Formats: sequence, structure tokens, C-alpha cells
Amino acid sequence: MLSPNTQTLPREGNALLRGPKPKHPNPEMKNEPEDPTQRDEDKKLIARLAELQIRLGDPSDAKFSKRWLAGAHATTWLRLKDGTYAAEDWTPIMKRVALAVHAVEQFLETATLHGGLLKLSHVNSAITACRTAVKQLRDRLVVVLMPSGGGKTSIVPLLRLEFPEGVVACEATETWRDSYLAALMGIAEELKLEVKGTSARVVESAVLTELKERPRKLVIDEAHYLGQPTLNLVKAILNKTMSIVILLAIPELWKRISAKASPELAQLRARTCSRIEAKEMDSGDLEIFLAARILRWEEMPPEARKAAKSAVRAEGEKLGMWDTAFQMSSLVNSSSEGKVPAVEDFTEAAKDIAVIR
Repeated sequence: MLSPNTQTLPREGNALLRGPKPKHPNPEMKNEPEDPTQRDEDKKLIARLAELQIRLGDPSDAKFSKRWLAGAHATTWLRLKDGTYAAEDWTPIMKRVALAVHAVEQFLETATLHGGLLKLSHVNSAITACRTAVKQLRDRLVVVLMPSGGGKTSIVPLLRLEFPEGVVACEATETWRDSYLAALMGIAEELKLEVKGTSARVVESAVLTELKERPRKLVIDEAHYLGQPTLNLVKAILNKTMSIVILLAIPELWKRISAKASPELAQLRARTCSRIEAKEMDSGDLEIFLAARILRWEEMPPEARKAAKSAVRAEGEKLGMWDTAFQMSSLVNSSSEGKVPAVEDFTEAAKDIAVIR
């Protein structure tokens, strides 16, 4: 996933970096652009960035400016949006705006390819838990349990929005269950470490040294593939570094390893900052889910969206809300063939799911 562009650009208030102000032939018009066409293009670019800010769901101008506009002051961004920006030379700030538009568009495109950014209630809770864990000296483990389609793939890009630097994500596999070395090598690869040697002792030393010298937010997806050895690795990271570990797992599969590795998990529970589990999908979460998953959802008439949502909920109450919403979204996108979905697409998808199950 792409993180915010951190290229350092001249601040608009620094005359030494900016150079001398250009002289306007008419002093009475010094705040007017010399090229009206260029200023119109600038305003279009600003409007585009403001639209992207809304899509990110980030209402804070201060946070948005810091992350995406190379540290520009929130007041500068606010004045650009409301048309009251009065600097004579717009060139430095417009460079930041152009970079920000590119960075946010790339970020959202990448996130969409992985299912969209789902700011569901439990996803928001997970991000809040990570904020809390950052402040902890000891308890820095966050466990997030959610079913398929529950927004696991949104956690990493949202964490990168919250913490522009230092988020490392890896995916556990079956080999991690019993192989301490396989887990170490997987983490070392994501840390971009060039490890000399393949012994567990050498790789462990390299991983722990790196995480101690440069603490990270280490996300382990598919954490239900962990076993007794690799749970001990998580404990070692928490004990020997100041890194935060975020485990993402499917609830039913996590319960299985809880039964097989109860002593290790008991020790980890003592180091846990927060444990979050998605249980029921409420009406608000369902709306967010469908808006992110259904192509051209926002183009459907309000009554059609309401009927479609009712169809998903009715089937989900019989067969399980998370899996139903996930499967129906895929079926509807397939049947609508890029067109704005109709209510009939949802009712047909419900029938198909009932047959499949």
C-alpha cells in the first residue's frame, strides 16, 4: 500500500526558499493571478483534493494537511478550499497539492483493489486500540478477530493513514504453525532484512535487533495459522522491543489455536492492550460494507438502495450476515456487468446463495 508522499517542499512562508516575489505590473492587482487560466486549473486541483479528503473520511484539516500536504498548516489548506488563500505566489503550495492528489489517488486505488476501505465499527475500534498501544510501555498487543469480508484488508491502509511511517504487514501461512524459522523469515522479508545465514538463532537476532532499533507496528494477517513456537515469537517481540504487534484472525479458527496453545496465549493475554471481535453487523456497518463492495452503489436511487439493503439483511439473518453480504456483493457485481445494479440483481443473488448453501 502506498503511504503519504513525504517529499520535502519549500514552505510558502519561507522567503529564502521561495526566492524573491515576482513583481506585478499593477500593484492594485497584486493578489490576482497573472494567468487566469492557470489559476482556474489550480482551483480545479484544489477541489479534486478536497473531494479526495472526503473519500478518505478524514474530517480533520490538521491531520490531512500534515499527512498529505507535506506538513502545510491546516489554515493554509482551509483557505485554499474556501477560496480565501491570498499568497501572491501559489507555486510552492500547488506543488504540494499536485503531489497530494497523486498520492491519495494511488492510495485509494490500491485500497480498492483489495476490497475498499471499510471503516466498520470494529475496524475503527482496532485503529483506536493501536493508538492506545503506541502509548503503552508494556501491553502492546492488539488482537482483532473478524470473519471473511469483515474488513481485515482495510486495517493496514487505515493504519498507514494513522501512522504514515513504520507499519509493516506480513501474512502467516500454514508453515508458520510449527516452524519458528518460517515465521522469522517471513517477518525478515517484510522488514527488508538481508540475513546472512538461515539458522533460527541468526534470523531471530536480526529481526529482534531491527525491531528494537526501529520499532514498528507489525501486522500479522491470518494469525490463526500461528502455533506454540510462533506465539512465543510474538511474545519475544513484545518483551524485547517497543514494537506493537497487531494480530488479525478469523474468530472460529482463532478458537482452535486457543485450545492447542493455551499456556502461550495466557502469557500473551497479559501483554494485550485490546482484543476486538466483530460479532453482529449493524445497519450502519451494512451500509458502509455495501457502499464499498457494490460497484456503482452510490448511483442507485435511494429507494433501490434501501430495498437492496433489506434483501441482504433478510438473507443474512438466515444464513449469517457477514458471509451473506460478502457473497451477495460478488454475485451482484458479476450480474450487473458494470451497470448500475437493480434491486432484481440482489433478489436473484439471494436465491443463488440459498441454493448454494
